[in-house]
Amino acid sequence: MRFLIRMAALAGLLAALAFLPVPGAGQELPTGGGLSLGQALEIARLHNPLFQQYLNDGPAADWAVRSAYGQFIPSASVNGAVAYEGAGTQTFGSLVSQGTTDFSRSSYALDVRYSLSARTFAGLSGSKADKDATYSRIDAAEFVLESGVTRQYLAALRARDAVLVAQRQLERASQNLDVTTARVEAGVALPTDRKQAEVDQGRAEIAILRAESDLRAEKSRLAEQLGVDAGGTFELTSEFEIFDPSVTRDSLVSMALEGHPTLEAYRASEAARNADVWTARSSYFPSLDLFARWSGFTRKALNDDYLVQQAQGSAQAQGENCSLLNQISSGLTSPLPGYPQDCSQYVLTDDELRGILEQNDVWPFSFTKSPLYVQAQISIPIFQGFSRQREVEQARALADDAFEARRAEELRVRTAVTTAVDSLRTSYSVVEIEARNLQVAQEQLELARERYALGAAPYLELLQGEESLATAERDYLNAVYDFHNNLSSLEAAVGARLLRDVRGG
Repeated sequence: MRFLIRMAALAGLLAALAFLPVPGAGQELPTGGGLSLGQALEIARLHNPLFQQYLNDGPAADWAVRSAYGQFIPSASVNGAVAYEGAGTQTFGSLVSQGTTDFSRSSYALDVRYSLSARTFAGLSGSKADKDATYSRIDAAEFVLESGVTRQYLAALRARDAVLVAQRQLERASQNLDVTTARVEAGVALPTDRKQAEVDQGRAEIAILRAESDLRAEKSRLAEQLGVDAGGTFELTSEFEIFDPSVTRDSLVSMALEGHPTLEAYRASEAARNADVWTARSSYFPSLDLFARWSGFTRKALNDDYLVQQAQGSAQAQGENCSLLNQISSGLTSPLPGYPQDCSQYVLTDDELRGILEQNDVWPFSFTKSPLYVQAQISIPIFQGFSRQREVEQARALADDAFEARRAEELRVRTAVTTAVDSLRTSYSVVEIEARNLQVAQEQLELARERYALGAAPYLELLQGEESLATAERDYLNAVYDFHNNLSSLEAAVGARLLRDVRGG
């Protein structure tokens, strides 16, 4: 009874959970708030649709293991039946039976079966291996998700900094317009200088519009990666520092081969396929099947007069038979053994008739128990049309494929780590060079502005200085985020988070 109460409570809980809102449905990012990389990763784990699909496989894998353990427990079933049999003629082949009354029937049966075979043990091992493979795929999917969110967060940061670069260019264009306007009004510069400065300011304004559009697009892509609606505006709060990547290829390759989540998923899949080979081979071994049944039945005639007539007819027939045998015995030289008999014993009394009617009052629960039935069976497979061989070969082929897939992934990881290490070192050197170029371009522009203000240089020199600084800012911005992207690629190749200074989470 307690078990039934618990199952009912569990069913009620599951029904209630079915009406709860789906995680991530209608979720929005905070409007006007800050979003760090750590917060973005946490939101993605909770709401990214693709990752949630991987998570949904976990409970099924857990229940598969429980089901495999359940194969070691006897199975039981209870069935009951009620039936009505009307009066009439029934034909069974050449036999004809005439029923003169209606009957009601009821029955029950309790069946207990226990089966044990090599496949039972192999199924448990296989389900455990499949569970490990499922959760390894979940871990790999989580790492891929984190890498994708990190790269998209960097893309949004890059777009945000591109807006800042465009704003600085607009500020410089405005300063240039002010300088040229003053010189034209003083009569020491041509009006075309001011016109050119106005064109440059307009181009800078267009650059800001495009940069802001790119920023909105990258934020929307980030929200898509997180699995939520973009909602209102939000600010990116994490900042990444440039550092000297003092990493060694061999140590990172070893780290990747030992614990890369994707590689672990391939290894778990290989183990699961090897378990399938053992499961296929288990069909060559004998199996044991035990069966027991407890059952009972009732049968009630719905017409009491029918029972009385049947009993009276039977008693009358027995009395007549008794009288006949008494007559035969009296005419013999040696009487029949046990004769003559008192034939009055075959006359039904009222008490006997009441007893017959009481015995008929059994439907539906006064069962007559049937004898216990127990069966033990051993099956030894001999030949099954090569189906077992085919199953084993198919399982072995899949296991070999999993082995080669894992080996290919190891080779890919080695190559990815080697390439990523080289790209990271190169990008760090590029950042240093672009930082010097940016400083020189800033000094060159300041000098050109001073020379133009003094009338010692034409406006073309100022434009060249401005263009040189704009190019240097863009190149430096690209170099900085190429470094961060290469670091993210190295982390994806190694399968672990490396040293990174992250402010604000």
